[in-house]
Amino acid sequence: MAGRRPAGPTSNKRRVLEEILAAHEPLTIAEMAETLGLHHNAIRHHLESLLEAGLVAENIERRSSRGRPRYIYSPTPDARERAMSSFERVSAMLLEVIAEGSSPADVGERVGSKLVESVTLSSSGDHERAIGVLQSEMKDWGFAPKTEWSGTTCKFTLTKCPVRNMTAMDRDVLCSLHVGVVSGAAKKAGMEVKKVDICGDPFTGCTATLSMSIL
Repeated sequence: MAGRRPAGPTSNKRRVLEEILAAHEPLTIAEMAETLGLHHNAIRHHLESLLEAGLVAENIERRSSRGRPRYIYSPTPDARERAMSSFERVSAMLLEVIAEGSSPADVGERVGSKLVESVTLSSSGDHERAIGVLQSEMKDWGFAPKTEWSGTTCKFTLTKCPVRNMTAMDRDVLCSLHVGVVSGAAKKAGMEVKKVDICGDPFTGCTATLSMSIL
């Protein structure tokens, strides 16, 4: 029987994702609840968010014996790449900038577009849902994002910079990468970025606010 792991500094949603990534075969909710020491309902709540973000796949277990079929969960093909830490992610994007000769903004936009590609834009509420997926992703990255909707306009703010201590890196390059991520996700969500405000801060590194509207 697997023992319970103590809660670490990461969010419980990330712990659920890391458990699925580390498993050699798909996991059930009961198995994750036992290993992580979380209630079944808490596991379900985090799985809903991970499914929405396209990080986890849900399937029905094939059973040779009688009994109620169980749902099993496994990572999507790009889940491991998307679960990288902020420093790993910045490093990967910078390598892409160097290898392809692309601008930091273009690389960021490609990453952002991929984050929300699981959301199908078929109804009016899907734009908000896509931005919600982006907000959840950026929260896991450590940016403490905030959204403020007014009709068809959204103000999306990154209130912290988790890589502000990368002092050897040009701040403009880092900001271009992360603003690009938000811009790419917004475009994929059928929105247009109207204005970008970046404010330097000695404690948070910088904050970035993007004002966007539904097309």
